[in-house]
Amino acid sequence: MKTFFSLLQKKLFAENAPLVMLVGLCPLLIASKTLISGLVMAAAISSVLIFSCVVISLVRKLIPDNVRLVAYMIIIATLVSVAEIMIRAYLPTHYVNLGIYIPIIASAGIVFAQADNVASKNGIVVSVIDGTLTAITFSIVIITVSFLRELLGSGTILSHRMIEEEYGMSFALSGGGGLVILGMLAAVVKKINSIKKSKKEGE
Repeated sequence: MKTFFSLLQKKLFAENAPLVMLVGLCPLLIASKTLISGLVMAAAISSVLIFSCVVISLVRKLIPDNVRLVAYMIIIATLVSVAEIMIRAYLPTHYVNLGIYIPIIASAGIVFAQADNVASKNGIVVSVIDGTLTAITFSIVIITVSFLRELLGSGTILSHRMIEEEYGMSFALSGGGGLVILGMLAAVVKKINSIKKSKKEGE
């Protein structure tokens, strides 16, 4: 358990996909206008991420190197289609809001990077653990950004009024506002990494 949390901490700060490596920003910004949309997108990307790690780690030795990228894209696109069908069937209301953006997951850098850098080079156990940790950290980021954008932009959380409507900052709901909030979170993570590095060097 201690090892799991140390790996999670590493993924959350030193190897944070959207805040440090700047991958997966497109679906993050598109789906983070409301907290519920962020939660649905987090679930969709996490499921695609983890299952793609499982499938690719199992078949990695059967895929010729010269077609591996195409094969990964086919696997990921298939899993995205399954996720889209599940959301349409069980969350029709949210599918109306996110349906057009779900296919973007197939080209999301975070999923493809995980497939090519981890799942294609490791067994199923390592791939699933690493994929799960990446999914958790991505979910934390998108949920945090969604929470802040909905609260600051609409003054609500899960449609419950928290701030009077006249005090809402509509800029937070725009693409630029999302980037500003994301940049602020990236700055916080960078500062934490800097402090950790200084402490390590001091020891």
